[in-house]
Amino acid sequence: MGGQLSEGYSMTWVRLDDSFAQHPKVMEAGPLAMAMQVAALCYCNRHLTDGFIPRSVAPTLLNLEEMPYRWKAVVDVLIGVGLWEQTKEGFLVHDYTKYQWTRAQVEAEKVANAERQQRWRDAHSNGVSNGALTDA
Repeated sequence: MGGQLSEGYSMTWVRLDDSFAQHPKVMEAGPLAMAMQVAALCYCNRHLTDGFIPRSVAPTLLNLEEMPYRWKAVVDVLIGVGLWEQTKEGFLVHDYTKYQWTRAQVEAEKVANAERQQRWRDAHSNGVSNGALTDA
């Protein structure tokens, strides 16, 4: 899944098939929509949203200030080709949980990592440098 950054925090990784850029939906959507799709996947993984993008977040996924496009036009393309679905509160990346880890999976992995690290510490404690501090 991801690498361990520090105790209690597990970094998630976005999974992209090596043929992602040549997927028919992605090719039909075009490079700008592909960039927004990747940005959306990163957002969803970072915030553990299970593929949900709030309407207020969608405009912030890409900086389109210098481009002749507006965020809504790009989102409409993503919806049109079937990469995103519109919801009442925002958008959902189609089949997100089929390819990315869910919030529940990430949280379970964090617990498992913490338990594994504690078992290792317990097994390798020498009572001096790794042991509990005591009053002298």
